[in-house]
Amino acid sequence: EVVNEANFHPPYKPASYSGTSEEYYELLKAAYSAAKRADPDCVVLTSGFAVPINDMTDSEMPYELTKKKYAKGYYDIFNVHGYSGIAAFESCIDNLKSENPNAKYIMSEYMPYRESGEGNKIYAEITNVLDFAYEGYDKYIDMGLRSNANVYLTYANKSPQKCFHATAVLNRFLSKCNEFVSKEMHEDTVIYTLKRTDGKYLTVIGTGGSDLKNINIKGNISSVYDVYGRKIADAETDMQIGLSDNNKFSYVISESTLVCE
Repeated sequence: EVVNEANFHPPYKPASYSGTSEEYYELLKAAYSAAKRADPDCVVLTSGFAVPINDMTDSEMPYELTKKKYAKGYYDIFNVHGYSGIAAFESCIDNLKSENPNAKYIMSEYMPYRESGEGNKIYAEITNVLDFAYEGYDKYIDMGLRSNANVYLTYANKSPQKCFHATAVLNRFLSKCNEFVSKEMHEDTVIYTLKRTDGKYLTVIGTGGSDLKNINIKGNISSVYDVYGRKIADAETDMQIGLSDNNKFSYVISESTLVCE
């Protein structure tokens, strides 16, 4: 990665890079050339671009690098940070797909440090992972802080928080999937459907609300698990699952896609 959050630069907040956009593009090109001479198989990333913040970050810098003239000799992977979700860099990714269809793009830094309460942290984490995967990002990297922010680990005793556990459970389920089928939003309920490598389907159902939310699911259900990976039910045809602040998500494995109401 060539400079972290380089779009914090003059005349915006110079938090990470002191040069201009044009100087960064030249730096990126020089770094790419030197890295490839040293190791032709190495992978060069753009800066992990900070999310757009009015009057603080340069929102044009990352977009400019998605243009065709930077497709060769500057970087292998376009790289962004995910604190504002997929919408923050939607125009960049759309243009990258158009100008450089073979380019890979990743999200290299996120943690739910702005959310209060474990339930909200878990909802933000899981929806963010799944949204970036749904949009075709090749990699997603979480970052924790060793600070009083208490992200993933409790600072006082280094014990894992519930969000850390829930993230691990999500990754265990995703490791058995190889294809996204669909994403649906219904008020404060979100439903992701993925195809598993064994031919079955994984449906991830979550709520952003704190009150109890009952979801009726219909289909050839194999098993159901809560957000912490505990089994709720075995084979069923129709059933109702309850989502709340204590259980933001349920994972349903089924023989075919489900109807959720």
